[in-house]
Amino acid sequence: MARHRGTYKPEHPEPYELGRSRIQNFMDCPACFYLDRVKGIPIPSLYGWPLNSATDYLLKKDF
Repeated sequence: MARHRGTYKPEHPEPYELGRSRIQNFMDCPACFYLDRVKGIPIPSLYGWPLNSATDYLLKKDF
């Protein structure tokens, strides 16, 4: 049986597939889940650590 993934579209007759991580996203933040799965706005990821990255780069460059 075919299933659809990605953004939820109610007009699809196939069942919508959800994994454990998506269910956890819903438990953590229902509004974020809605924006991600229904509206297609991705959940923001964590930003990098520029100070740590810069320090690591400079130390590796010098030593």
